[in-house]
Amino acid sequence: MDEGADITIRVRPPDWRATHDWRLYYDLTWTARAEIVERIVAEGETSLSRVLGRFKRFNDTHFTSVRMENGMLGCDVLFSAIEGGRVDPFEQLRDVSCVIRGEAVAMPSYITFDLCRMLVDFAHGMDVVVELGAGYGANLFGMHLAGAPAGLRYLAMEPTAAGRALTRRLAEMAPDMSIEVLDCDLSMPDFSPLAGASCTLLFTAWSVMYVPSFPKSFFEELAKVPGEVTCMFFEPLGFQISATDGMSLVQAEAFFSSEEVHRSPHNRDFHSVAMAAAAEGLVDLELVSKHLFLGQGKDPFQLMSLWVFRKPAIK
Repeated sequence: MDEGADITIRVRPPDWRATHDWRLYYDLTWTARAEIVERIVAEGETSLSRVLGRFKRFNDTHFTSVRMENGMLGCDVLFSAIEGGRVDPFEQLRDVSCVIRGEAVAMPSYITFDLCRMLVDFAHGMDVVVELGAGYGANLFGMHLAGAPAGLRYLAMEPTAAGRALTRRLAEMAPDMSIEVLDCDLSMPDFSPLAGASCTLLFTAWSVMYVPSFPKSFFEELAKVPGEVTCMFFEPLGFQISATDGMSLVQAEAFFSSEEVHRSPHNRDFHSVAMAAAAEGLVDLELVSKHLFLGQGKDPFQLMSLWVFRKPAIK
């Protein structure tokens, strides 16, 4: 498959009616993207890193459009606005806008935030790594390929059936990786798979943003897990910490205005719920880093902040 080719895929399961529910939205997009993965594999690619690399390059030059058609949802993987479908390396080397720790800087787009490397550093000494809202497992596979400690048990907890199916498909290419794929409710996941672990790294990456009201019970149930748990939340919710700076105001406006389009509210209370849980002693607050990184472009939904909590082991 030529990653630059004009490709349109239509997926319209007959039992899905028009909706703006985020779970159905991602179920549909992962179903479409799974077909891209299968085309890459059909060309003879058997290496997980090669498949993921080519899939990423495809996503860099194409976008997914989900819309209602004849009372049902339709999904197209469309040809991107990039001329010829290929990135111009000279254009990428020119200075572009980027945000690091809330400050706008100029840097080539080839310089990116290495989320998987950060996760690998936190994973040392852990038994289990859990991602809530794992999508197709990209972050977990990325950790494994980035040299995470051998013997880690990975749990890909994902609310969409299509995301879980694609994760299992890619896991077939990583026989040396222990990865389990589980269904999950992002607002109240089942923590029972952590019962036998002494130290767990649990993280989200652009997932909590889709939980309209984050429940206090999340931290109450987490506190019952026997072992120690380090929680890392990578979310574009810095405006909840304070909305006095320009970046936060832009982000807040984007979150509120998006509801008019999608009719599915983004989260507005994670920070306050998490801080209350820390004040109550359910978890220990380790770090809050507002507006840590925004990749190239101006999408406020990518303006990521980081919260780190530790839940001590029960003695």
